[in-house]
Amino acid sequence: MGRKRKLLGASASCEAQGNCSENVTSDRFSDLPDEVAHHILSLLTFKDLTRVGAVSKRCRQLHLSVPVVDFRSHWHWLGQTENYLHNLRLMSSMERYLLCRGDNRMQRFCMDWNFSLTRRPTQDYFRVITWIHNALRCNVEELDLCISGVPSFSLPPSLPQSLRSLSVRLSMEIFKTPSLSIPSNLRYLKLVLVKIEDERFFKWITCCCKCIKQLELVHIQGIRNITIESSSLEYFHGFIQSDILHVNISGEKLEGIDMCLWFHGYPEISSNSLKIFAPNLKNLNWNSSNGRYSPNLGKLMSLEKVQLFLDPRVNELDKVLCSICSAKDLIINERTIKAIFKDGSTAVPILDNICNLTVHFTSLNDDLVPAVASLLKGMPNLNFLSMKTTTSSRSWDAQTSAGFGIEYWKLQNLAFLHQLKEVIP
Repeated sequence: MGRKRKLLGASASCEAQGNCSENVTSDRFSDLPDEVAHHILSLLTFKDLTRVGAVSKRCRQLHLSVPVVDFRSHWHWLGQTENYLHNLRLMSSMERYLLCRGDNRMQRFCMDWNFSLTRRPTQDYFRVITWIHNALRCNVEELDLCISGVPSFSLPPSLPQSLRSLSVRLSMEIFKTPSLSIPSNLRYLKLVLVKIEDERFFKWITCCCKCIKQLELVHIQGIRNITIESSSLEYFHGFIQSDILHVNISGEKLEGIDMCLWFHGYPEISSNSLKIFAPNLKNLNWNSSNGRYSPNLGKLMSLEKVQLFLDPRVNELDKVLCSICSAKDLIINERTIKAIFKDGSTAVPILDNICNLTVHFTSLNDDLVPAVASLLKGMPNLNFLSMKTTTSSRSWDAQTSAGFGIEYWKLQNLAFLHQLKEVIP
């Protein structure tokens, strides 16, 4: 009997020590400054955040004022009934949280929702839109949305002036343009896998987004002409594979353009077009895999680095080379070189500012060697040369020695050889 009492006493003591340890841990977190506790909680998913909020009164206050709310649900393909009940619990939990949060300022709100996994997509859509409205009511600064399973998606007509960053990813649903009569303070805008309703979207950027600095359009569809005119834009990224006819990009503050464009010709259109007005552009990355079109890049006197991966059917590439002549770094592929010297052209493009040249090719065969030699003749100030190929060095030597060996290259009298600092074969 005495032994049993000792065991019970030891058990009670251990339990008390455990509770004490938990309280100490809880107190340590509660004693942290708000900004430190908020930073820790911002790293949690919404599910874990709600668990923390149930620990104590102090934790509840912190979780209702955390600056970052991550409601990305990480879908699991369960059975239809289980998945539907899981969705209902998620939705109810988010609604309770936003209701209790009130107007506490929010820095970032992340959410993804797949309406094809619900039984009532129309009703659930309005519930999700209410969440977004509530996040905007909290003067959110960054909104990151991933929506799928609905025919179209629209933001509230009036975006709060606090909103600085907006990222929307759909599944080729229609993105409806916000109101053209209300200005926006957006600095960053990214659209992925969306159908743009009409060309009013670009008018909205021009007329309403007077502070925008970065614009990214990835896999957009639904339009045939792109016109981007902005007095504040500094960087544009476009990865566009659709029936685009004409692209017009204009911005005095543009410093970087990174675009991959697929043009498609139509019987009624003789030529596609690309026009760029960016006098302060520093970096240009231009990739185009098909289409016959005429580019007009204007004068790019501030250009520092250029990457050209173009289709051989591109017209007037001599004008493109004139536009990029101020650049110091050039990355180019064999298709672009073939486009420069197509139709047997032997004119040497003058690129005397180029210091670093990188050439990508599958093999330096006899058809490509004269074009590469002509390109190098126009670069008297070259310091760094990299020739990147998918074949081995032995096969490269074998192919070049067939018609163009060492003697051929000696006869070229390349002006930069005496100052070349590094060569990477």
